[in-house]
Amino acid sequence: MRRPPGRFEGMSALTFTLLLAVAALILASLGDVAPSPQRLYEGGPRIAKLVGRMMPPETDPAFLVRMGWRMLETLQIALVGTAFGVLISVPIAWAAARGVTPFGAGAVLFRGLVSFARTVPDLVWALIFVSAVGLGAVPARSRSSWTRSAFAGGSLPRPWKTPNPSRRRRWRPLAPRALAS
Repeated sequence: MRRPPGRFEGMSALTFTLLLAVAALILASLGDVAPSPQRLYEGGPRIAKLVGRMMPPETDPAFLVRMGWRMLETLQIALVGTAFGVLISVPIAWAAARGVTPFGAGAVLFRGLVSFARTVPDLVWALIFVSAVGLGAVPARSRSSWTRSAFAGGSLPRPWKTPNPSRRRRWRPLAPRALAS
């Protein structure tokens, strides 16, 4: 009789049951979320109609100039959003990193903020900022800054996570007295 692969050796009955339950859940979900070939086939004419409306592309000079300005604005939103995001993320990452933060146990709040911001999808942040300030470049830049700061805030502290008491003592004078313990 053949032995099971090494990854299955020593697997407890509970682990096996949980894996089996997850596999069953995935298989049961496939019927609800996977598109059927019939629906894909029926959608073919709509896709063809959509592509037909896109062809030939608009070549009116006024339209192309307007789209050129919109593309430039999109590039500006991305650049400014990324720059602000990195600027915002450095202090958040510093405050959240275990090895250098002067906030001690208060760093958990910053790590929670980063985790929360990374968990919420970009589209939800976009809707929040649009509902707060309306349509335009401001909510787009705000969303871009916030999501990039959350991403970088969670990524930057990785090298700082190993506790180093001397490094921590150097930063301690910058922290508020109540949090510096």
